[in-house]
Amino acid sequence: MFKIPKKVSKKILVPITAALFISSAVPAFAIFDENSSVGASFDWSVKGSTAGSYQGDAYTPVGYWNDIKFDSSQIQKINIDYHETFEIKNVNDQIGHTGWYASNIPNVSFDRDDDNKNGLSEEIEATETEPYENLRANTNYYFHTSWYDSNKRSGSGKFRFTQQRSAYGPDSDFNWEYQAVHYDVIHEKNYSYGASALLDNINNDFASNTADASELIENNNKTLLKNKSVDVSEVSEISEDNQVENELRVTKNINNLEDLNEYKKLQGELVKELKKENVEVLITLNGALSEQEVKQLANKYGIEISDFEIKAIDNNTSEWVTIGGVPTENGDLYHDEYFNNVTNGLDLSVEGYTMIEGTIKDFNLNDLEKIQSDDKVFLADIMGEYAKQVYGKDVDVINGDIAQKIDKLK
Repeated sequence: MFKIPKKVSKKILVPITAALFISSAVPAFAIFDENSSVGASFDWSVKGSTAGSYQGDAYTPVGYWNDIKFDSSQIQKINIDYHETFEIKNVNDQIGHTGWYASNIPNVSFDRDDDNKNGLSEEIEATETEPYENLRANTNYYFHTSWYDSNKRSGSGKFRFTQQRSAYGPDSDFNWEYQAVHYDVIHEKNYSYGASALLDNINNDFASNTADASELIENNNKTLLKNKSVDVSEVSEISEDNQVENELRVTKNINNLEDLNEYKKLQGELVKELKKENVEVLITLNGALSEQEVKQLANKYGIEISDFEIKAIDNNTSEWVTIGGVPTENGDLYHDEYFNNVTNGLDLSVEGYTMIEGTIKDFNLNDLEKIQSDDKVFLADIMGEYAKQVYGKDVDVINGDIAQKIDKLK
């Protein structure tokens, strides 16, 4: 069985009431480019990418999106104005997502959505959380993820691969707030799975243009929180049945170690404002840890892990590859079959766990300080919980960890 190796490895914050504010400004709705037909439709669209599916284990279809590449003129615009989102959706929505994925897209937050609340996550998104100079020109990025039929039946369906772009900037159109301005369905692919699945036809494009353009149109309503190191914005999604779902996006404005330390100190101010017994915490680990080290850390502080990320290195490009997953029913983090499904065809060297997310029950003020002072922890981030408290109700929060950012700034 695969085992992840162990790796050895100043400013004074203004008061929280001054550092963060709630804004009631509501910018105009804006979708500047949208196309729900299959294929790259605009000069900003991904060109030449490949997508499809393969059967992992007997009841596990895997969707892959490879060769996601931009030329220098596209990248110049992206890295100034835009946050890219790459989405893989199981259109049929009849089986559950495994919680596992693999991607070399840098500094992204991965989020699974269950838009129709049927208990199955029909889509997973990789959204850039860094505002500037993130993607590189003429670089092949990829994104793999998997679903699983717990009833162990044969089945088939369709994956949809969509590129979205949210603008974020100071000009009159965006006003330092998110605006979804671009939406393009790049691929649609058949998939099948089960003991009798026929794999030779699963990679053909659908000819029909049946995608609903309103499916993932996003509209920023307002900025909830803002200070030097972070912005939190509300973004609305309009689902296929015209139901509006809101989510919050956390953008960390971290460009140097000073910014990083300021964001770290901010957590100590936020915790004083929390009024919840059960608190979700996003922990960026101090290096790449073994599974045993991660479990010991979680047990020490009573963290019920819901998600985690593993760092690997692509042996062909030396790039950081993020592999994400969820614990098994018996509490193990690593799942051999799910790991192999999403990394099939990739030549990787695995280094260890870099992030865990989970819930601390009966949370108190001292818990965060204890976790933050642990030498295995770089950052214990409660911005997501604080943002939901300010928002006033439970909502998805897109809040990426900063493991790759730390690696670059150290």
